[in-house]
Amino acid sequence: FIYSCIEFVIHPFYLIESRYILQNRLPHFRVYNSLFKLFNRSSTDLYQGALSHFPKNFLLFSVVLLMENLRLTFSFPIYISLLTGFTVIYPINTVLRRLCCQSLYDAGMIPIRYINLLHGFSLIYREEGIRKGLYKGYLPYIIGMYLLIQCHDFFTGPINSMTKKGKVDIDDTL
Repeated sequence: FIYSCIEFVIHPFYLIESRYILQNRLPHFRVYNSLFKLFNRSSTDLYQGALSHFPKNFLLFSVVLLMENLRLTFSFPIYISLLTGFTVIYPINTVLRRLCCQSLYDAGMIPIRYINLLHGFSLIYREEGIRKGLYKGYLPYIIGMYLLIQCHDFFTGPINSMTKKGKVDIDDTL
């Protein structure tokens, strides 16, 4: 819940990222000439699709917790449970990006088609299918998430081992 609240608050930056990605697909085209022009919007435009972070994170943490329980039984690496969670929520990310890139006011953005998360799912599934619609761009995403997890482990491993060495247990002092 806390993670979802944080994502809700910083959602305008997610919206900026989504719209700049869409903008970069069109040559010699700029929707926003400056950041001031981007933030000179109503809060409803900046928070378009922001509530979708709540079901996405609920699903992610539910899958990861389920996989963690299985991991204790079958003993596979933790990144398998994280990558499974990222795989499950990827269609939500796809719909969320499309919700963010809709606009009536900005030329070059997607016209308003999706009302909410469920409506977006149904339209994308019906028109484009699962593989070409909901999981479009999945391979680069999952490779990036795998590399992120590996880099996180690489950099936090030495830090964790140093902090564990510095800890003194109460039983050791007695």
